[in-house]
Amino acid sequence: MPIRPLFLAAALLGADMALAADTAVPEVSATAAAALQKADAAYNNADFKEAYAIYKTLADQGNARAETRIGLMYANGELGKRDMAEAIAHYDKAAAAGDGYAQYQLGLAFREGTGVEQDTAEAEKWFAQAGKSLHQAALRQDAEAQYFLSLLYRNGLGVVKDLQESGRWLQKAAEKGYPSAQVAYGRFLYEENKDTVGLLAWWEKAANQGNWPAQVALARAYTKGDYGIPKEQTKVDEWYRRLLPALEKAARQGSIYAQTELGKYYLAAKDVPAASEKAQEWLEKAATQGSRAAQTILGMGYLKGEEGFTANPEKAQEWLEKAAQQGSVIAQSILSISYLHGDGLPTDPEKARYWSEKVEKAAAQGDETARALLRALPAK
Repeated sequence: MPIRPLFLAAALLGADMALAADTAVPEVSATAAAALQKADAAYNNADFKEAYAIYKTLADQGNARAETRIGLMYANGELGKRDMAEAIAHYDKAAAAGDGYAQYQLGLAFREGTGVEQDTAEAEKWFAQAGKSLHQAALRQDAEAQYFLSLLYRNGLGVVKDLQESGRWLQKAAEKGYPSAQVAYGRFLYEENKDTVGLLAWWEKAANQGNWPAQVALARAYTKGDYGIPKEQTKVDEWYRRLLPALEKAARQGSIYAQTELGKYYLAAKDVPAASEKAQEWLEKAATQGSRAAQTILGMGYLKGEEGFTANPEKAQEWLEKAAQQGSVIAQSILSISYLHGDGLPTDPEKARYWSEKVEKAAAQGDETARALLRALPAK
């Protein structure tokens, strides 16, 4: 089964989107599989137009895998700009044909109100259906299905939350070579046993398949010394040297993930000429397409006038509000504190309380980031 690392690029963003490769659907003919593999190769090289042309031909023939891929490309901005209405339309078709990942995407869309009206009951319906479809495909040794099934069990979406079952499916997918599973399994080993050696081994396996989040994670770990990994600038340079050309190529075509990651890179690249301007340019592009990660970063920069930004309370409020409305608990917590103390924004106790309650709700639903942030919020 071909592995499509670039469709997984946002899985570790925490945030904006969950992307995937070979979707969990009924088996396809050898001819269709070969065509999909050709399209996948084009996609992994950020040749999005070529990939789309092949996917479109297959989708017109009723191929659900290709249908989902097209939906993902619209959601990711890889066809010029983000178009969630088109993405949802393609997910609907693929989901009706039994595509587990399309069903999962619809669950996310209804849960978050992305491209559709927020509807918790509808989200739960799609997550439950995704659980059934993904489980069937996982039993057929579909690595992608195993990975996304592990996410359902980890988060209790459509199934009873079960971290042991989640870890079991995650390991299976990682051992089959699925890049996002390898990244997640490496982190799992560190969280469970502080296994830095295991984390590095799995991340490098994924990174060597061209998986962007793995390459980004390695570069950042070597930059910051995270996960017990010693700081090593030569490793940082090595991974960014491999990563940047692909990111730039994808970003120019509208990839939200690539635009966001380029923005983050240039924010930290103090020795690059006009780095701050480049960072703001790419972050603005991603934020305008709806990236809540980019919106949050812009809001934070404009709020304090740091990292090369000029303080601008109006822009800070605009971007933080947009990110918060999309569910960014980081933006929600910043707004709560800023409105409470008048820190960069006008004092507004009512708005402070509103956003604080949003963080509390996310924490109550199991969001670990929200739980950590909640401890920093002022007591009522």
